[in-house]
Amino acid sequence: MGSESCLGAMEDAIEKGQISGKVGFAKAIAPVVQSLFPLISYPTLQLRQPLFVGTGEADHDVPPAMQGALVSDACAAGSRVTWRRYAGLDHSGTVNASLADSLPFVRFARGQAGAAGLSNRAGHGAITLFFQRRSAVRL
Repeated sequence: MGSESCLGAMEDAIEKGQISGKVGFAKAIAPVVQSLFPLISYPTLQLRQPLFVGTGEADHDVPPAMQGALVSDACAAGSRVTWRRYAGLDHSGTVNASLADSLPFVRFARGQAGAAGLSNRAGHGAITLFFQRRSAVRL
């Protein structure tokens, strides 16, 4: 119970602007976050299986530019990547919105015929971008 009370008080203080990143941490957070990168980084971007990335263009949890860099790096490593961007959606909103694209992608990747909008003709390392109008551009 005590920790819930503390959490509620913290949330109130944050909402009122009484606590910020400058006063919320006893030590600088950047070195701690940087030390975690080796633990949370992908060991390789050269994947045997195709990769689907759904990016909400309003994502504040994983910035779209970071996701774009991951897609580019995976492509450069020889992975087959399908990248779909969702205008106006944040991280959580993209999860459900992407199901219309990710489920057919998974069916296609597993070798099931009839996956709408996907083609297995894209060469190894190709990136296919699916835009809102559902037209595909191969780079």
